[in-house]
Amino acid sequence: MTKSDIVQKISTDAKINKAAAGRALLSVVKSIGVAIKGGGKVSISGLGTFKAKERAARAGRNPRTGETIQIPAKKVVKFRASKALKNW
Repeated sequence: MTKSDIVQKISTDAKINKAAAGRALLSVVKSIGVAIKGGGKVSISGLGTFKAKERAARAGRNPRTGETIQIPAKKVVKFRASKALKNW
């Protein structure tokens, strides 16, 4: 399912035009991003939880040359599906 498919579904279910549905979806995605970037977590009942997690620095290997490289630490977004979504 693509973004345009989701917008179409929102538009149909909420009986609003596609432009309004697209703005609503964009607002939700931006709100989740802002909350996670601020260090918080976002829980959506029936869907799951989004949160940022620190990934430690580690050694990796360049597949082309076989050379060992250092991969820096960074923050990544983790998603954990809710029980309802898992059992669906």
